Amino acid sequence: MRGPARAPDGRRGSEWRLVPLPRLAWLSTVLVCVVAALLLLLSGYQGYAAVVFAVGLAAGINLL
Repeated sequence: MRGPARAPDGRRGSEWRLVPLPRLAWLSTVLVCVVAALLLLLSGYQGYAAVVFAVGLAAGINLL
């Protein structure tokens, strides 16, 4: 049985990249805000949904 493939520089290759912790925190904030906005919108709270979605958009700026 063969081992994992090696990258051109000799290291063992992996398709997964490490995500820095601050970026992961902002990404999770955006995802939570989008889900919360959808739930609020489905519950009939349009104003609160818009505010939570705007907060998610503002957090998303940090991902750029």
